[in-house]
Amino acid sequence: MARTGMSNIIQIARVLGNAGTDDFTIGAEIYWTDDHIEDLLDMHRRDFQFDPIEVEPAQAVGSVEYKRFWTEPYLESGTVFYLQTANGSSVSTALYSVDYNRGLVEFASDTKGTAFYASGHTYDVHGAAADIWERKAAAAANSIDWSSDNHRINGSQYYDHCMKQAGRLRSMAKPISTIIYRGDME
Repeated sequence: MARTGMSNIIQIARVLGNAGTDDFTIGAEIYWTDDHIEDLLDMHRRDFQFDPIEVEPAQAVGSVEYKRFWTEPYLESGTVFYLQTANGSSVSTALYSVDYNRGLVEFASDTKGTAFYASGHTYDVHGAAADIWERKAAAAANSIDWSSDNHRINGSQYYDHCMKQAGRLRSMAKPISTIIYRGDME
């Protein structure tokens, strides 16, 4: 069963991947359940801890207020996301609200320029949706083109369409990077 804090992110990936709840069947497995999409999202998850969040100062009457902060978009909601101050103290969730899809943290009152740090899980919904389209293409790979009595069905067009959608979404996905160490420099 999909985690509770994943419902919004699963829905976004479902829409981007045009993934219904009974697109196709392989063996006895019917695609796409929330668990299938969550599994793909987990392959595109980045965990972050104590990352500084960016403040958006706002002009107030005669001063500047610090209520809006930005962190990573497409966050898993619930207790996996939390804020801390510079000394590591937890910030009460009663003091702020979070738009998990946009990564917007809004405090009810001015924070007076306090630095905050976020921890949680963020997901690359475009990368996961590209994976959905690639799997849909794989399921359609055996489709054939045929015609009969003024009817023409091009099964290969669906495969091509799926691969084009996968490519389009893959181009919007977050880049994958890694640190490479030279063995001769140790």
